[in-house]
Amino acid sequence: MFKRFFVPVILFLIVAMALSGCSGSEEADDGQKKVAVLFPFLIDDGAWNEEGYKGLLEAEKEGIKIAYTEQVRQAEQIEVFRNYAQEGYDVIIGHGGEYMQAALTVAKEFPETLFVVTNGTEVADNVSCVTFNFEHRGFVAGAFAGLMTETGKVAEITGEEIPVISDQKRGFEAGLKYVNPEAEFRFIITGSWDDVEIGREATIAFIESGGDVILNNLDSGEIGLFSAAEDYGAMVIGQYIDQTHLGPNCHIGSGAASPGILVYHAATMEQEGGKIIALGAAEGGVNMSAFSDKVPEEVREKVLQIQQDLGEGKIQF
Repeated sequence: MFKRFFVPVILFLIVAMALSGCSGSEEADDGQKKVAVLFPFLIDDGAWNEEGYKGLLEAEKEGIKIAYTEQVRQAEQIEVFRNYAQEGYDVIIGHGGEYMQAALTVAKEFPETLFVVTNGTEVADNVSCVTFNFEHRGFVAGAFAGLMTETGKVAEITGEEIPVISDQKRGFEAGLKYVNPEAEFRFIITGSWDDVEIGREATIAFIESGGDVILNNLDSGEIGLFSAAEDYGAMVIGQYIDQTHLGPNCHIGSGAASPGILVYHAATMEQEGGKIIALGAAEGGVNMSAFSDKVPEEVREKVLQIQQDLGEGKIQF
């Protein structure tokens, strides 16, 4: 009896699967915009990736079909970009400047697909970039650090020096000197965005050298940075969001313009390549806020005035 019904059942399943496949194909081609994002780390990292994911979810509310892949390292970038393009995604976003070259490479194979790199620096016919004006962000943070330091030694701690980090560094040093010409600036590269222990060790070394204010520019490695600052009594300027939860005693404020803005804009903008869209102080790309109780009112007012002056073009550097 088993043999009698085995073949008809298999044939039924094959037909059902085929019909199901046709239905899925029709759904994919119903005109709904499809957007996929490559994230360099986990989407619950509390910073760059998590905020970018929130931006993607906001885009989904606009009727966009979304997909994403976490922890896409350099060796995997081209393959993941290519897979999404082959699956028919209209827009594929690399969330971070480290995806620039892979996007440019794969874009040549899929001229009808738009590739967007957040914090990217190059364009092509079907490649665009959405970024913050990191010089503006750095300038406001540097001025904040210069107004808060007691030792005259401040630092930016980062994983590696990619182009947007270089921009932020230039702005940070300029903002520091704008309010505190005698202050000393150190730019510290740990070699890892995510290694917590390395982030902690780099922070301790800076504090032991006499430093007291740090601009956080790590991903998950920031956990080590904040823990060291808490333990050794330094002050930390956070990035993208209010990071008080990482260091309630050391966190003094954040440049809280979320990376989610970048992903949302990339996902919902007109499907057109060849653009670099930079969000500066005038466009909401800089929003120094989340000031702690340790920050005097006059310092808050000065920092926000500098931010406004940048947006109005009153400060040039």
